[in-house]
Amino acid sequence: MNKKIGIMGGTFNPIHNGHLKMAEYAFKEGNLDEIMFLPSGHPDYKSYIRIASGEDRMEMIRLAIEDTPYFFVSDIEIQRKGNTYTYDTMSFLNKEHPDISYYYIIGADSLFQLHTWHNAKELLKMVPFLVATRDGNSMEQLTARAKELEYQYGASISLLHMPNTEVSSHEIREMVEQNKSIENLVPIKVMQYIMTKGLYGGRL
Repeated sequence: MNKKIGIMGGTFNPIHNGHLKMAEYAFKEGNLDEIMFLPSGHPDYKSYIRIASGEDRMEMIRLAIEDTPYFFVSDIEIQRKGNTYTYDTMSFLNKEHPDISYYYIIGADSLFQLHTWHNAKELLKMVPFLVATRDGNSMEQLTARAKELEYQYGASISLLHMPNTEVSSHEIREMVEQNKSIENLVPIKVMQYIMTKGLYGGRL
């Protein structure tokens, strides 16, 4: 049987407890062997956001997951030049590791945007998706949307039964800039790294 690896993609600007919670639920409910955290290099849809360097975002992820043996981080998107697209990444991973079954983990908000992703038609056939319910969407709405995508694109979509998490990277960046505590929103080592490096306007 192929090893099953879930992929947590995103900017991780910064990684926070909601990301870790989503990964844990995907790991357990998806019956996965490992979770790969995959920070993006240059996401074409976030060019207007101040993004920490790839090196800093990689290090924050390492600090956040260092005590979880089935979590690991990859820099393949950060190393890629130009815009990063999930389709290109999944094509590369499937070609390089045909013995691994990959599952892409997304939030409920992304489920309603999947059809707009680069090469969505091919991507949705290429990789199964695990969807975390975190945005207040009802299970009925999510189930209906999943069925639409399965019918239209031949997608494979599974919903994770995860409670909503009221935290976002945008909120954390704003709190850091305003010198408010984020100790309950990110792992303590991530908070220390942000403040030590002065990321997002933070100061000690």
